Amino acid sequence: MTTHYHKATVLYDLGRYEEALSEFNIARTEMVDDERPVQWAAFCCYFMHKYRQGLVLAKEALTLNPESVQSHQVHGLCLTALGKEKQAQQAFEKALEIDPEN
Repeated sequence: MTTHYHKATVLYDLGRYEEALSEFNIARTEMVDDERPVQWAAFCCYFMHKYRQGLVLAKEALTLNPESVQSHQVHGLCLTALGKEKQAQQAFEKALEIDPEN
């Protein structure tokens, strides 16, 4: 049985962000304590140029796991796209602090 999360990741890899976002949103209800479907939903929003929505999702993912490098990355990307470079730099620095190799 394919989970909504798995299906969403395949759609994401194919660049089908709108469909992936729908699946990640379903996965969020199934994986309520896991930041991954939320952070990947944020990435979908970023690639669909829905930066404010992506920012909200990135912040939500960070509340679930403040040590998630990917959540800090998408947080920084959305902030950059919104012209908030100083805040974006802080997000990227936090990601580097957590995992300098990633």
